[in-house]
Amino acid sequence: MGKKDRAPYALEEFIFKKVIKMANWQRKLSLKDIYHKQNEDGFVNFTELAHEIASRLGKLEKFNINDIDEEKERLIQYFNDFSDLQDCEDFDFLMSDLYDWADTSLNGIFAGKKVCWVETF
Repeated sequence: MGKKDRAPYALEEFIFKKVIKMANWQRKLSLKDIYHKQNEDGFVNFTELAHEIASRLGKLEKFNINDIDEEKERLIQYFNDFSDLQDCEDFDFLMSDLYDWADTSLNGIFAGKKVCWVETF
C-alpha cells in the first residue's frame, strides 16, 4: 500500500491516537475475580454475585456529589435485595444500571472524568 492508498486512513489513525482517549475514571470497581465464577455445577450464583458486588460498591470512596453518592447507595440496596427468586435477566438489568452510573460524566466531556471503571475481565 503506497502513501496515496493510505491517505484516507491517516485521518482515522490521527483521530484514534490523538482525539479519542479513554475516560479518566475516578474509581475502579474490580469484579474480575468473581464475575465469571461458577459453582461445581457450572452455574453462576447470581444472588451471591449480587451481594458481593454490593459489598464492593460500599467500599468505594464517596464522591461527595449528592446525585452520584445517592445512586451508588440505591445500587447497593438493589444488589443486596437481589434474591434467588430472580433470574439472569434481572441481574443483567442491575448490571446495566451499574454501568450507566459508572459511565456518568463528572465534567461534561465525552472522554473526560467518569465515575467508575467496572472491571469484569
